[in-house]
Amino acid sequence: MNPEELAEAVGKAQQVVRQELRVKLEALETNLNAEDRQCKKIVIKTLESIHLLDKNNITHCESDGGYCMVFTTEGEEIMTSRPIKDFDEMLAGSGFYRVHRSFLINLSHIKRLDKAEGGTVILSNDQKIPVASRKREILLGLLDELSE
Repeated sequence: MNPEELAEAVGKAQQVVRQELRVKLEALETNLNAEDRQCKKIVIKTLESIHLLDKNNITHCESDGGYCMVFTTEGEEIMTSRPIKDFDEMLAGSGFYRVHRSFLINLSHIKRLDKAEGGTVILSNDQKIPVASRKREILLGLLDELSE
């Protein structure tokens, strides 16, 4: 690689880093200025884009091996290389609950809970999410808290 190609590659890398930093700073500013603390944003990186999503617009996350699909109220399906565990930690305390090893749901988007066969949650976008039997009692308790 000649010095000109190296300088060009370094310049491109710096531009990508600056863009990512700008998006993170925008998310931080939004979070700090948000009057409603539940209206925070998160940054999700994909191969093609950097998404800035309002947590309230996320209906659920679904594990797909080492990847995770994030579903939004606008019908977006965003695939990222981050595992669902990262989203579970990131969204903890924001009204999300891991109902199954492969599913993390936004409790505010639950339309109903069908109790048959261990349980299935129906979300506002009509997605059907299975509930693990060991998670069912905790979910019922969380739903009771929401109704108070």
